[in-house]
Amino acid sequence: MPSTRIDFGNDLYELVRQPAGTVEMDAYGLVQAQATFACDVSIIPTVLSTFATGQPYPDSLGFPLTSYRYRVTTQKAGLAMVTVDYIGVNRPNGYTDPHIQGVVNTSAQPIETHPNFTKITDGSISSNVLAGVPAAKFNNAIFGPQTDPTTATVQWAFKGFGVSTTSATVNRKARNCQSQGRGSSVSTPDDYSSRHDLFP
Repeated sequence: MPSTRIDFGNDLYELVRQPAGTVEMDAYGLVQAQATFACDVSIIPTVLSTFATGQPYPDSLGFPLTSYRYRVTTQKAGLAMVTVDYIGVNRPNGYTDPHIQGVVNTSAQPIETHPNFTKITDGSISSNVLAGVPAAKFNNAIFGPQTDPTTATVQWAFKGFGVSTTSATVNRKARNCQSQGRGSSVSTPDDYSSRHDLFP
C-alpha cells in the first residue's frame, strides 16, 4: 500500500545534519566521532558515493577526522537517516601513542646450569666463578659424594653454598643449599669431617 506524502519545508535533497552526535577520545590519542544526517531517499546513491571517498568531520576540533564508515536507515515518507562514523588522531606526530601488550613467561633452572658455574665461559656475565669444582671451590660451595647407581662409582655432586668462616657478611647464596640445619656435617673431598654452618 503506497504511503501518503505531503512535501513542505526543506525538500532534503541535500544532507541536513541532526542535532545529536558524539565525540570520543582515548588515552592514546585515538578520536572517534559520529554524526547523523537526514536526506530524501532519492539522493542515497549520491550520499553513498560521497562518503565512500572519506569526508571531513563537519566541526573543527583542532585536528582532522575523516569518515570511514556509514549506514543508511530508511523511514516512512521517503526519509533516510545517514549515520556516519569518523576517526582521527589527536597527536602532533599523526599517530597514536604506542599500546604494547605481551605475554611473559619465566621458568626456574638449576643453578648448575649457570654459564660460569664451574669456570668462566661467559665473561659478559661476570669475571668470577660461581661455585667451581671440588678441588677448587668458590663462594663456600659444598660438594658431597654421590654414588652412581649404574656403575657404583663415587662422584662429587654440588650440595649448595655454605657460610664463610672468615667473613661476618651473610652469604645469601646459602639459601640454595640442599642440606638444612645449623652445624650439619657435610663431606668434602679435602676434609671428610669438616663442619659447615648452613642457613635453616
